[in-house]
Amino acid sequence: MSNDSNMQWGIERRLEFIDYLLYWDGKVNRRDIIETFGVSTPQASADIKRYQELAPHNLEYDKSKKYYFAPASFSPKFMKPDAEQYLSQLLNAQQNPESLIIEAPAYATLPNIRRTIDTGILKHIVRAIRDKQAIEIKYQSFSKPNPSWRWISPHALGFADKRWHCRAYCDNNQDFRDFVLSRILEVRHKKPAFLNPQDDKEWQTEVTLELSPNPNLSEEQQKAIARDYGMQNARLQISTKVALVHYFLYEYGLETDQIGEKQEIVLLNRVEIQAMQQQLRPTP
Repeated sequence: MSNDSNMQWGIERRLEFIDYLLYWDGKVNRRDIIETFGVSTPQASADIKRYQELAPHNLEYDKSKKYYFAPASFSPKFMKPDAEQYLSQLLNAQQNPESLIIEAPAYATLPNIRRTIDTGILKHIVRAIRDKQAIEIKYQSFSKPNPSWRWISPHALGFADKRWHCRAYCDNNQDFRDFVLSRILEVRHKKPAFLNPQDDKEWQTEVTLELSPNPNLSEEQQKAIARDYGMQNARLQISTKVALVHYFLYEYGLETDQIGEKQEIVLLNRVEIQAMQQQLRPTP
């Protein structure tokens, strides 16, 4: 951790760290604080003493093992435990030098096949969005066998279907659509973009998807799915942009009304969603 980063760590953050380790690991010692924050031994001792003053029932000292442990009376005082936060930190522990996890449990993840995005091309896209410019790109569409040049006016970036794309107005098709960043092969010209991102109705409009467990599952299985997804009364509402709805439905196998044998959730308001998509879709 750099000296600049060390300067950002205040006493509040270190007290939160002590809380964090006591909750997740059940123990903490001075070395944990020293190695994580780069502070001196006296400072680490002072931090633990301060924690004891503010939460006297939250830690006890084990002289034989030389660490403080969380007794049965422990209750976090400086942070709210969050399972998603912990697992997110675990997932990125090796790449994140500021991760709070000291003793990570054994874990494995599926390999992530990343699409290759040219840094220079991404720079042009980002600047075009910022400066409200149209750019001429060479794009490999899957509807045509060969790449072709076209003018687009990007106004936002999106991430869906495990890939990044830019949302842009396409001069060739005269509509707003998504362009996968890894399929943009070249950028050669630019000019002012005379468009208003507010005209992209599918991007600007939010829609709420109403989900519930697959009704073909057993009652206990449906309860398990409801718990998995944090549903209330067997219902879950997800808000997203209309332009991203088809990606969501594809990812969760909800493109059609047909309910698969292993499908966990179903879309309840499909008719409403389809009507909104049809209403906002540009007329050819």
